[in-house]
Amino acid sequence: MSALEACQKSIGHQLHIQLGEHFDFRSIHSFRQYSKERFEIDTEVIVDMSETRYIDSSGVALLLCLYQWVHAPQVSVSAVNCNPAIRHILSRSQCGEKIIIV
Repeated sequence: MSALEACQKSIGHQLHIQLGEHFDFRSIHSFRQYSKERFEIDTEVIVDMSETRYIDSSGVALLLCLYQWVHAPQVSVSAVNCNPAIRHILSRSQCGEKIIIV
């Protein structure tokens, strides 16, 4: 599932992105295009990874790019509902320093 096929919704000043089962190199173009178009008005980005079972280095890089695209630190980025394996990967990467992992 590409990021554009994922469920997205804006609630007030929050942007919620529901990722699919795989977040990898196939998501790069759609996720980048989708994400960069929406950061002028949102003040918090929540990436729900409850359905995500696989993330590769491209997915980790996309989360780091997301952090840059949202003009952090003015906008916060949170990865929520991560399974233990995904949480471990994110916390061991540079994402753990920039993105709130819940």
